[in-house]
Amino acid sequence: MSVPLESATRKVIDELLIHLGWNTNERSKDCDVFTERAKTEKQKSRLGGNRPDYLLYKSGTDEPIAIIEAKRPNSDLNKAIQDAIIKYAEPLNINIIFSTDGTLFQSFDLRANGPLLFDGEPVVEMLSPKLVLQFVTDGPSLQRSSENIQTKKELIDIFEKANKLLRTDGLREGIERFSEFSNLLFLKLISEIETDRENRSEPRRLNQRYCWESFSSKPAPDMLDYLNDTVLPRLVSTYNHSGGDVFQPCLAIMHPEILKKVVDSLSSLSLLNVDSDVKGDAFEYFLKHSITAGNDLGEYFTPRHIVKLIVDLIDPAYMEKVYDPCCGTGGFLIEAFHHIARKVKLTDETKRFLENKTIFGRELTGTARIAKMNMILAGETYAHSSR
Repeated sequence: MSVPLESATRKVIDELLIHLGWNTNERSKDCDVFTERAKTEKQKSRLGGNRPDYLLYKSGTDEPIAIIEAKRPNSDLNKAIQDAIIKYAEPLNINIIFSTDGTLFQSFDLRANGPLLFDGEPVVEMLSPKLVLQFVTDGPSLQRSSENIQTKKELIDIFEKANKLLRTDGLREGIERFSEFSNLLFLKLISEIETDRENRSEPRRLNQRYCWESFSSKPAPDMLDYLNDTVLPRLVSTYNHSGGDVFQPCLAIMHPEILKKVVDSLSSLSLLNVDSDVKGDAFEYFLKHSITAGNDLGEYFTPRHIVKLIVDLIDPAYMEKVYDPCCGTGGFLIEAFHHIARKVKLTDETKRFLENKTIFGRELTGTARIAKMNMILAGETYAHSSR
C-alpha cells in the first residue's frame, strides 16, 4: 500500500476543526479558518508569496491567532514548526503554531520558545477556538479554572476518605473497595446526567426513583435497604447484559453508617459541568490516588499520557472496531472512544454506532464490570465534555 500523502493529513485536520467548532467554510462571512492564504491583502503581502496550510482567526475579526502546518505521516514535526515560524508566524506576528502528520500533534508558542502548556503538560492535540483564544490572551501556559481544580481536589479527598471507610467495613482488597465505591460513583454521575437530560426536555433513561435523590437523604438503615431492594435490582435489569454482570444484586457494604458517610460526601459534589477528567474519567482517579507501595490497585492503572499516546499512534477511525483483550478498567477503550468521537459529527446515527458497535474488551478479573460502567459513562457523558 502506498504511503499516505499530506492530503490525507488535511482530511484529518478538517474533521477535527469542524468537530471542535471552527468555521471552515471560506464562503461564509463568519469563517475563521483559511487554507493556503491569508484573509486580507495586507497579510498576503507580508507573507511574500508563502502560503500557510491553515491560518486560524479570532472569530468575527481579521486577527490571525494560530497556524497549522500539515505534513505527511512520519514527517519531522519540529522542522515543520521552525519553518512555520520563519515563513508565517513572524511576518504575521502570530505566537501559536500547531504541526501534525495526521496522528501526532505538536504545539509551539513563540513567547515561551516551547510547547503550549495546560496544567503543566504539553498540548499535543488540536484545540477549540475558545481555548486557542485563551492561550492568545492569557499566555502560553494555562491552568484549569479554580472551580475545576477545587472539584478535582474535593473528589480526590473524598476518594481517600471512602477508601479508608470501606477498609473499616471489612473490604480489605483494593479492587473490592474500588468496585463498591464505583457503584456509588456511577449512580451519582448517571443521576446528574439524567437530571440534565430532563432539564433539556429530553426523555430520561433511568427513572428518578432509581437515582441519587431517591435515597441520598434517607436514614442510614433505610438507605442500605432501598439501594439493595430497589435501586440495584433496577440497575441489574438495565445494564447487566451482553456477556457479564455490571452490577451485583446488592452492596458488599454491611454497615449502614459507613454507606451513609460515603453517600453524604459524594452528595456535596456536582460533577456534570466540570472537566471531563473529573467527570467521565473519575473512576481512574480513584485508582491513581489509591496507589501506594504494595497497593493491589496499581496493576489496573496505566498513566493517562501513555494511554493517549498509544491511541494516537494507532489512530482508530470511525466504523472500525476496537478490541482490548486485557482491558482492565477500560482506560484504553475509553480513550479510543473519545479519539474516534472527536473525528465525526455526532448525530443520533453516529452515536448509536459509537456506543454499540465500536468498543469491545475482555477482562478475566472482577474489573470487567468496572470497565463496563466506565464505558456506559463514556457514552452518556461525551456530549457534555468541555474539552
